[in-house]
Amino acid sequence: MRGAMYGTSYFQSILEKSDICLLTEHWLNKSNISFLENFDSRFDTVYSIGMNCSSYTKGSGGTAILVRKSPGYKIYNLNLKNDRICGIKLCSNEYQDICVLCVLLPSTNYTQEVYLKYLDDLCKYYDMYCEDNVTLIGGDFNIDITNQNISGKAINYIEFLKDRNLCPAPSKQGCLGPMYTFRSKDDNIRTLLDYVCIPEFISNDIPFLKVSSDCPYTVSDHFPVFVHINLGLLSTSSEKYKFCRHMLKWSHADAFEKRMYETELCKLLNFEIKSENLSNNDVEFYTTVLVNACHMASDACIPTGQFRPYLKPYWKNKNLKEYHFKQREARRKWIYNDRPRVKGDPSYHNYKLHKREFRKHKRQAEKQWQEEKYEEIKSAAELDIEQFYKRVRRMRKPSSSINKLIYNGNVATDDVNVCEMWSDYFHDLYSDNGDSVNLFDTNFFKKIKDFIQTYIDSNDNCVIPYLERKITIDEVSEQLRSLKCGKAPGPDYLCNEHLLYGGKAILTYVCKLYDIILKTEYIPLCFRHGIIITLYKGNNKDKSSPNNYRAVTLTSVLGKLLEKIILCRVQALLEQMGTVMPHPLQFGFVKEHGSIPAIYTLKESIDFYNEHNSPVFAIFLDNEKAFDRIWQDGLLYKLMNIGIKGKMWRIIYLWYKTATAHVQYKTITSKVFKIEQGVGQGRVMSAWLFSLFINDLIYQLIESKSGLIIEHLHIPCVLLADDTTLLSSSKNGLQILLNIVHEYAQRWRLKYNALKSKFLLFSPKKYMQKPDYVFSFGDATILMNATVTYAGTLLDCSRRTFGRTDMACKKLKRNLHSLYNIGVNPNGMSPVANTVIWKRVILPCALYACELWGHLNSTEIGMLEQAQRYFTRFILCFDKRSPNDSCISNLGLWTIEGLIDKFKILFLGRLCRASVTTTHKQLFNLRLGQILSEDLAKSSITYDLIQTLAKYDMLSFLESYIEEAYIPDKRLWSKIVSQSITIFEENRWILSVQRRPELNRYFKIHSCLTDHRLVRLSATDPFFQERSITTNSFRIRCN
Repeated sequence: MRGAMYGTSYFQSILEKSDICLLTEHWLNKSNISFLENFDSRFDTVYSIGMNCSSYTKGSGGTAILVRKSPGYKIYNLNLKNDRICGIKLCSNEYQDICVLCVLLPSTNYTQEVYLKYLDDLCKYYDMYCEDNVTLIGGDFNIDITNQNISGKAINYIEFLKDRNLCPAPSKQGCLGPMYTFRSKDDNIRTLLDYVCIPEFISNDIPFLKVSSDCPYTVSDHFPVFVHINLGLLSTSSEKYKFCRHMLKWSHADAFEKRMYETELCKLLNFEIKSENLSNNDVEFYTTVLVNACHMASDACIPTGQFRPYLKPYWKNKNLKEYHFKQREARRKWIYNDRPRVKGDPSYHNYKLHKREFRKHKRQAEKQWQEEKYEEIKSAAELDIEQFYKRVRRMRKPSSSINKLIYNGNVATDDVNVCEMWSDYFHDLYSDNGDSVNLFDTNFFKKIKDFIQTYIDSNDNCVIPYLERKITIDEVSEQLRSLKCGKAPGPDYLCNEHLLYGGKAILTYVCKLYDIILKTEYIPLCFRHGIIITLYKGNNKDKSSPNNYRAVTLTSVLGKLLEKIILCRVQALLEQMGTVMPHPLQFGFVKEHGSIPAIYTLKESIDFYNEHNSPVFAIFLDNEKAFDRIWQDGLLYKLMNIGIKGKMWRIIYLWYKTATAHVQYKTITSKVFKIEQGVGQGRVMSAWLFSLFINDLIYQLIESKSGLIIEHLHIPCVLLADDTTLLSSSKNGLQILLNIVHEYAQRWRLKYNALKSKFLLFSPKKYMQKPDYVFSFGDATILMNATVTYAGTLLDCSRRTFGRTDMACKKLKRNLHSLYNIGVNPNGMSPVANTVIWKRVILPCALYACELWGHLNSTEIGMLEQAQRYFTRFILCFDKRSPNDSCISNLGLWTIEGLIDKFKILFLGRLCRASVTTTHKQLFNLRLGQILSEDLAKSSITYDLIQTLAKYDMLSFLESYIEEAYIPDKRLWSKIVSQSITIFEENRWILSVQRRPELNRYFKIHSCLTDHRLVRLSATDPFFQERSITTNSFRIRCN
C-alpha cells in the first residue's frame, strides 16, 4: 500500500473478508502504526518498521499483520528483530499451532547482496518455526518467478521454495483473477511480485484463491491476494486417543522390581516341556505360555503408567501438587464467601496469596523440568545420537494427522475409511501379480514357481548339521545383548525388556522353544504377523499421498531373536564353505563397508580413468520399492543355490510365504492381509536376503567384460543396498551393462524407474562432452544430467565443488535453526550445551562425507568458517563486527578446516585397517602404490588424504603401514589424531591472535583454545545463566 491512511474504505472492505491480513508498505512509520492499531478494535496488530522510516521522511518499508481476535486462538507476537519481516503465532487446542510471517523484500533499487541478506533472514525465521508449527509466508517479494528471464534473486527464492516444499499460491493453477499482482501507472508493466507461500500438504486443498483486481491505483499499485486455508487439515482433536491398556514403565523400575520380575517369571516357567511327539499346536501352546508368563510377571512387578496427553510433564512435581491443592481450597472458600474483592477481606487475601505461591512454584517446576530435559539432550548428544533425536522428537509438538487419503482415485476422509485405504494400499503393494504383469518374463516366472513347488512336494531330507544343531544358551544370550531398550513391541505386546530382564529362566525356556521350532519346522503365527504403522516423511510433503509415508513393520521380539540366530548361523556356514556373500561390490548392510567406502570407490575409479585422459560413463539407477517387491519364489530359489536346503530352507519358506500383516491407524485396526512379495523393511533378515537376491547381478555384469578395469580390479558397478551405479569407459560398454540389468530385471521381476535414473559423463578437462548421449533401458530412455546426489553427497560431472559446499553451509544454518524450539538458542541451553550439539550433531550431519571432498579452495573454506562464526555469534549474542578469533575461541572450537582434516585422517586409518578382501582396500593399496611411484594419482582422494596426514607431521604412521602393515586400532588412532590437530589448531589460533594488537588484552585473559571461563560459569552458576550478564562481560573482555 502507499500508506495505511490511504484508501481506508477499501482497506476496511478487505478486513471484512479476512481473518488475517498481511500488509506491506513502503512508507510505514510510527504514526501509521498508531492508526493501524486503532483502525478496527476487532483486530490485533503486529508490525515491523523500516530502519529509515520516521514521521517526516519516506522510509525504506515496513510490514504489519492484522489478526482478527478469536476466542479459539491465542495470538503471540514472535518479536522478530528485523525491519522487513514480522510474525505471529496462533495457538489453539483444536488445531496445530500456526506461524504467519509477513515480509517485504528489497526492491530493484537495492543490490542483490542486500536482497539475499533479507532472504537469508527469512530462511532463518522459517526454519526456526516450521518444525513445530505450520508456517505460512506472505508479502511482497519483489521478484517474478514466472518470468522466462530468471534473475539471481529469483533463483535463490525458487531454491528456498523447493527445498522446503512450499507452494507460492498466486502462481498455482486454479487461481482466479489476473496472473499478476503489480501494475505500473500506465499499465504497461504487469508482474507477479506478491506471494503467499503455503506448505505443499495444505496447498493441494485450498478452497479459494484469488487475485482481486478491484484495488484502485491511488490506494496501491499492488492487487490483494485472497487465500482460504482449510483448517480441517490442521486438526489435532483426533490425536487424543483413549488408551485403555496401561504401559509398562521399565525405565522407572529399580533393581529390586526387576529382580522380583525375574523371580516371578522363574516360578511361572518352572515346568517340563515335552520333547517327543511334538505338533504345530504344541509350538503355539508353548509360545502362548511364554508370552502370558512374561505379561503376568511384568504386570505384577513392573510399575505402570497411562498416557495422558493433557498433563504437563512438570505436574509430576509433588510440591507443585500441594501448592495447587492449597490454591484450590482457598479459591473454594473465597467463592463460598460470595467472591469478595475487598483487599481487607481474609478469604480474598488468602486466595491471592496462595495463587501467587502456586504460580511461583509452577514457574520454578517448569524451569526445572526444562533444565532437566536440556541436560538429557546434551548428554545424549555426547553419548548416543539415536537417543538425542529420540529426545528431540519427544520435546516437539506432534503434527496434525491426516484426515484425507487419496489412492487409486478414491478419497477417504474419516478414520475408519483411511485405515481401510491404507490396508488396500499395502495389500496391493505386497500382492504378487503373477502373469498379469507384462513387464516381466512369464515363462521364467512359471518355471521357477513350478520348481519351488516340486521341491516342497519332494520333502527333501537334506541335512545340514551346522544349521540344525541345538540352539544353546550362549547363542541366545549373545543375540539378546544386541537388543536395545525402549523399542516398540510387536503383535504379542512383548518388548525387549521382557527378555533382557528375564534372567536365566527365560533363556532356558527360549532355547527349548526354539529347539521345538527347529524339530517341527513350524513358525508360530505371532512370529509371522506384523503391525504396519505409517510415519509421515515431513518437509511439508503432501499428506494425502501414501508415497509420502514410510512404513514401519512391528514384529515379535521372540521372532527377531530367532531370526538373528538363524542369520548368524547361515553367515558362518557360508564363510566355512568359502562362499563370498554378498559380493565385495555390494556396500550396503555389510561389515567394513557402507556409504563412505562406496563413494570412495566410485570417486577413485573415476579419477583413475580421468587421469589417463579417459571419460567415465556412469548411470545411477533407481530401483523402485526394491525391498517391497522382491519375488519370494526367486529368493527361495537363490537360497537353494548357495547351499541352504532341507529343514532350514523350509523354515524360511514358511516364515515368508505365509507372513501376514495389518495396519494400525490411531486406535483402529485394519483387516489382515497376506504378504505375497517383498522381504519386509525392518525385519532382521531383510537386508541380507535382498543382498542375496541381487548378488548374481554383480557376477553377470563382471562376466560381460564391460565396466572399469583398474589393474586386477574389475568394477562394472557399485551397489549400495538397492542403489545401483553402472560404470564404463565407453558408451557401448555402458549400454551393454544396461541391457544386462534390464534383462535381469525382467527375469527376476525388479522394477527400475528410468525417469528417476540419471546418466552423468565424468570426463577429463581436455575431453569435449557431447550433450546428445541417450541410453535406452528397454522401451524407456535415460537422459544426461549435470549433477546427482549419491549417498547424501553431491556429485558434479564438471568437478565444480561450489554447489556442494554451498549446500553444506545452508544445511549448517538450517539444522541449527531447526533445533531452536528445543533449546539451541541464546535463551535456551547454556553455551556449553549448545556447543556440544553443534560439534556432535549439526556439524557431522551437514559435513557428511567431507573426508571425500578432496582439496578445498580458500573460497570454500571461507564459506564454511563463516557459517561457524554465525553460530558462535548467534549463541553468544555477539555483534556481527566482533573479532573472529575471539568468537571461536570463547567456545573452544576448531576451525571447520581442522574438523574436516580430522575426518579425513580417521577415514585413512579406516582404509588401512580394512580387510584385504574389500574392494575399497584393494583400490586404496593400488592408488597408494601409484602415488609412491609418482605415477599420476595426484588429483585423487587418496593423495589428498596423504597430504592431510603430512600437514600434521603424521607420515610416520603411513610408513609403518607400508613397511609393517601396522596402523593403531580405532580408539587409539582417534586419540592420536585429536591430539595432533588440537596442537596444530591452538598454535594457529595463537599466531592469528598475536597478529592483532587490539586483542592483546583479550589474549592475556584467555590464552588457550578452550571454553572461556564465563562460558563454563554460565552452565553452572545461576548468576551467570542470565544471558545479558554473560554477553556484557564478553563484550568487556573481548575489547
